[in-house]
Amino acid sequence: MSLQTVRKERGDLEREKRFLAAHAAGHDRIYRYFRRRTENAATAEDLCAEVFRITWEKTGQDDSLSVTVLFGIAKNVLRNHDRSAVRSAGLLYALQLQRDPNPASMDPRSMTLRASSVPRTARCCSGSLLKARHS
Repeated sequence: MSLQTVRKERGDLEREKRFLAAHAAGHDRIYRYFRRRTENAATAEDLCAEVFRITWEKTGQDDSLSVTVLFGIAKNVLRNHDRSAVRSAGLLYALQLQRDPNPASMDPRSMTLRASSVPRTARCCSGSLLKARHS
């Protein structure tokens, strides 16, 4: 075993220790952040896991892993989740329009996507975006 291999293994071990320390310090806080901002616990846990997956992939040998860095990643993950929810709502609306091209005759209760499952920030602008897209 060469000296270079030993150094690499030692570096990987240090990286893993830093990651595990950051996970222990930030997991509960990141989970609560997502839980307050998403519709259910499963989504919050999935987003939390995504934060730590990204953290592991993006960190190098000498990168710091503070809770502030984790929250920065969490903010971006939540934005991606919100954009995805808006796109999903738009697609569901488009499917409803294909079935019944007269939006006035659509029963809002027949929509499969409830307003509570669309993020607050998306609800305020999704209606105007959808109307502009289909007019």
